Amino acid sequence: MSNNIPESLKKAFANKTLIPLVGAGVSMSLMNRENKKLFPSWRELLKDAADKLISEGKQNYADAINAALGVENYLHAADYARQGLKGSLWNQFFRNVFDINRSDIDEGSLSLPKAIWSLSERVITLNYDKVLSFACHLPDDVKVLDNTRKDSLADFSRNTLGKPAVWHLHGNLDNLGKIILTSESYSKFYAENDSDYKAALSSLQSICSAANLIFIGCSLDDADLLQQLACQHNIFAGNVGPHYALVREVDRILIQTKLKDFPFIDVISFADFGQPLLDAIAAISASKHEVVVAPINEKIANVPASVLANSVNRIAILTANPIGENDDYRTSMKELEKLDCEITYYPLTIKSLNELDGFDYIFILSRLVKNNIVIEDEAMQSARSNFKNIEDNIGNSNTKGIFIFLDHTSREALNSLDISNDLTSLQLPVIIFPSLEKVQLDSLRFQYFKKRNIDYISEAIIVNKDKFQLGDLKGGRNIYKNTSKLSESIDKKNSEQYLGRRTDLQYLCREIVALQNVNEVLTIKGSGGSGKTATVKKIAVELSERFLFPEGVDFVDCEFIGDYSSFEKKVAASFNLENALDIPLEIRTKLNKQEKLIILDNVETLLHLPDTQQIKDFIYFVSDYASIVITTREILNLSCEKVIELSRYSSDDAYALFNKHFRREPKDLGEQRILRQDIVEELLDNNPLAIKLVASNLPTNKKMLELKQELEDDIFRKASADELNGLDSLSDINIERKKSLYASINFSYKNLDDSEKKAFEILSLFPDGIHMNALKIIAGDHKSEPRKSSNKLRKLKIQTPIITDPIIRNLENKSIIQVDNQIIKLQSIMGKFAELQLRKRKSIELVNYYQRASEFHIGIAKYLIKLRRTERSAHAARWFNQQQSNFLKSIDYLHQVKLPEDELLDYLNNIGSCTIDTTLVEAYLNVLSKCGIIKEKLKDADAKIYFDVIVLKMKYYLGHFSDAFSELSRLVTLEKLEQCVDKSTIDGRINDIAISIYGMEGEQFLELKYDIINNMAYPAYPHNLFQLGEIDLTLLNNYKSQFDNLEPKFALGLLDITDVEKNIAKCYEKDHLELMETYYLKAKFNLQNGKTIDAQEVIKLVTVNPYTLGLQQLMLAFSSERITEATELYEKALNNLIHIKYYYVEALLYYARYLHIQNMHPEFNKIYQEGYSLACKHYYRWLQYQFEDLIEKKALPYSSEDYPLPEKLDIKGYIQFLIKQNRGH
Repeated sequence: MSNNIPESLKKAFANKTLIPLVGAGVSMSLMNRENKKLFPSWRELLKDAADKLISEGKQNYADAINAALGVENYLHAADYARQGLKGSLWNQFFRNVFDINRSDIDEGSLSLPKAIWSLSERVITLNYDKVLSFACHLPDDVKVLDNTRKDSLADFSRNTLGKPAVWHLHGNLDNLGKIILTSESYSKFYAENDSDYKAALSSLQSICSAANLIFIGCSLDDADLLQQLACQHNIFAGNVGPHYALVREVDRILIQTKLKDFPFIDVISFADFGQPLLDAIAAISASKHEVVVAPINEKIANVPASVLANSVNRIAILTANPIGENDDYRTSMKELEKLDCEITYYPLTIKSLNELDGFDYIFILSRLVKNNIVIEDEAMQSARSNFKNIEDNIGNSNTKGIFIFLDHTSREALNSLDISNDLTSLQLPVIIFPSLEKVQLDSLRFQYFKKRNIDYISEAIIVNKDKFQLGDLKGGRNIYKNTSKLSESIDKKNSEQYLGRRTDLQYLCREIVALQNVNEVLTIKGSGGSGKTATVKKIAVELSERFLFPEGVDFVDCEFIGDYSSFEKKVAASFNLENALDIPLEIRTKLNKQEKLIILDNVETLLHLPDTQQIKDFIYFVSDYASIVITTREILNLSCEKVIELSRYSSDDAYALFNKHFRREPKDLGEQRILRQDIVEELLDNNPLAIKLVASNLPTNKKMLELKQELEDDIFRKASADELNGLDSLSDINIERKKSLYASINFSYKNLDDSEKKAFEILSLFPDGIHMNALKIIAGDHKSEPRKSSNKLRKLKIQTPIITDPIIRNLENKSIIQVDNQIIKLQSIMGKFAELQLRKRKSIELVNYYQRASEFHIGIAKYLIKLRRTERSAHAARWFNQQQSNFLKSIDYLHQVKLPEDELLDYLNNIGSCTIDTTLVEAYLNVLSKCGIIKEKLKDADAKIYFDVIVLKMKYYLGHFSDAFSELSRLVTLEKLEQCVDKSTIDGRINDIAISIYGMEGEQFLELKYDIINNMAYPAYPHNLFQLGEIDLTLLNNYKSQFDNLEPKFALGLLDITDVEKNIAKCYEKDHLELMETYYLKAKFNLQNGKTIDAQEVIKLVTVNPYTLGLQQLMLAFSSERITEATELYEKALNNLIHIKYYYVEALLYYARYLHIQNMHPEFNKIYQEGYSLACKHYYRWLQYQFEDLIEKKALPYSSEDYPLPEKLDIKGYIQFLIKQNRGH
């Protein structure tokens, strides 16, 4: 057999990257002391469940199980078993089958699981039992994991547990609530909506990328499972493998066929179970003796070659960089990252040292202060530790070497240290380096791990030299670092430029970390331009680097928020709840306190709005669910508020900042004095923003006296009271400080060339900033593809790009703009100044700016609408969320732009369409209500109606159904909609909006007639065709899975629940409408199959309008076991669905069924009559058929031909048109 073992498999075993994945065959091989099987097969398990149900008097469930087994539908059989054996019966049954004592097992039958442990210290199993734990050579030390152990799974993936570990992928006996056996539990696993399952599949994908799996004891059913996992979750994405499967020779061809899409899985066959399988495993584990290791340097301990070959592959690097210290280890880290092994980064803290079990080598990067190593405490503050304390806290007594790099310590200082007593007490092998030259770092890998030359650096101090175990590093170059997710508004590279404020950073950092344990709001108060935002962003980056807020750091810029509703949604976005119908309710019912930090920037702009008190109340409320930090120029006076005044920038820091941006320090002492005292301290008031703006815009040969006079004579005298108030209207700002800041901004502006000024001013029209990718879509890359980009511009009617890359670079270098993760944005106060300058432009020039910005927005809006009609609709939703303030601001100046009336109104309609899937509808409607001037300027009568119809559309989607529909019916009559119009005209666009709303109110027949007349094509199965009961399988198969395509499949009985789960999995997390609709379909599917959806899953869904609330209430009614509660939920659902007529009638159908089952005849008759009459009235023929089936079972299946429509339409011709259209795309 050894000759059949691939060399790659031998290498994987030798490098400790091999992980067995164990199937049911391993447990089924076990026998008891009477030589009888201990564990059943899946079929036998379900047969036992049927017998148990019979003994409990539940013959119907037993019959259902046996029927499902008859067609080999094991999942459905498991569903019936779970439904019948409720509560403690299920747990009792499961434990009786799988909870076997160690003493019950015949020792000889443990040979297979014991052999598996010879392959690896890590094992993954699909089994629920404890067999692998029993068989381990260290049974008391086995780490048992399931999918809820997120932290341990990450360590399992990285092989950092330091002890034998078995991961029960489908759950184990210690957590029966998470067992994966039924179709619902499999579906939940595949949907990845449970955070535990997301983490589990993420860890599995990581293992598939970095390790080599070997499947043992896996049946054909297990191969099916592997295929599902791989296809649905992309666990084998990228450069993975090879992986291996040990299979019986008789199963080899079938399993190879099932795994044909995975060429990186090498199938290795053995003759049969029993000794041939054991021989195959032994042949793999015996390959360790074939590994050749180079001779060991005589100065190093004589470690067996096999140990070196198998274990040297994991390194921990710990760095000490306390907040405010600015220690730089990048040179050392860059060289260490070249080591060919797995590297994991940690901050140098006592907690990190405790977690180093399983690492082969430990690298520490720090510096010495009075013979002690600098470390960090848990709040990132500087602390000290002696060498012995460091060693005592390392959770790894078997490390092969500790390397301490004291990068800021000279050789002389190291040699003169009085640490002999401290070092002589160390037990572990330690080497201490002084500051090293780059050439020494370059050679470190070769000298220490190839040549094993422990004396390579002669100035190093070596302790316990004989205990060092050095050898070739193995395992590939993989680098890991746990970091918290950062807002896109915070760019790590910008924080690296931060200078000064050491004391502020340390104090603020301590207070922010402490927020995790209290429900307080931390307010950072300071004047404009003092560096509040830069300081809190710097701290945010450092917190993220240390994973101190695991659920992320979010950033909300409040500068351009104009009302409570917008503010509430911006903050709720941190919880993915911004589109919720009732945000406080969703937060209160769905969340506990999150390990999340939310930074609210420029909050002072919210404190002069009419609804300020609501804003304050919401901040107070949300501080119970996340850690809140505020930057402001005014305090909020909340009872939970802790205020920290940002100290004035020190003169030393201010002077250093000026020289950094000036790119040189004056050499003349007189120049230094003028710069420090007269310019930095007096004129610029030590204000960081003012300093950067002035210094960044100077030629390097600028004389300080000349600069002083220019600032005094040419600028300060020009700042009028109106200009100062335009820049900052807050009354509590020191007037001299305000003058200083204005002068600095004006100075930098004056030094821009004309193109830079234009770009600067135009950026004020983009409060959300502009993403570089958005610019490239509009302007293209003129250097690399001029023809392509110009084509894009012509299509979008944009002649020239607004901003070019060189201009952006110049403005960034001059500190005029900030670029965070490619988002170009003006700082708050800079945006105000830019807007002031923009308004000073001549009218014709100003209108030209507005024109170009409008064209930009129109192009983006068209692109988003196009995306919404494709599979990338989630991308469109994300993009719109990022740009929403830009779109809303554009409407302020739209009346000054020269655009064709239809193009202007199309733009307004496109923005409205983008808001419909969100709860920005109200904010947009408020903006439209102030746009009377736009309507007044419209000359065409139809254009005025188009404007009114857009407003009514928004009112309708906001929930004002009756009023909006009544007014729409007056403007656009049914008779008008029956006429054929050119859909490219304004009249056609009016009809498009009107017909969609008429359709929701029950006029689907008219809508279908309209679509046929106008040859309307759709990216999904037309909802009116389906709702009218016209379901064509050929057309349906031309569309990809999404809600509108899955519903017809459900009606035909062709729906596969995995398609539903796939649709849930691919939904954008904030696409709450699509998620609610798809879960509703899942609930209907479950109900049809005798099951109910998990109510907790339904409650977690977010309601964004009455329609989604109605669907949620309907699903909860399906799940309720109490008649009073269920009927109340049905009634509530009907009330919320009444204006979405089809789903209202469908709700009546499900309510009638429920009442019929409960024998509530009077109530049933009432609901039935209403539902049936409405189904007939609106030609909901499939629903009509189901209503009739309730009274008298139908002998024949549904056919649309049995229910003629009131007017003969060319439906077949229209379907053929749609098929051709869809194939053409």
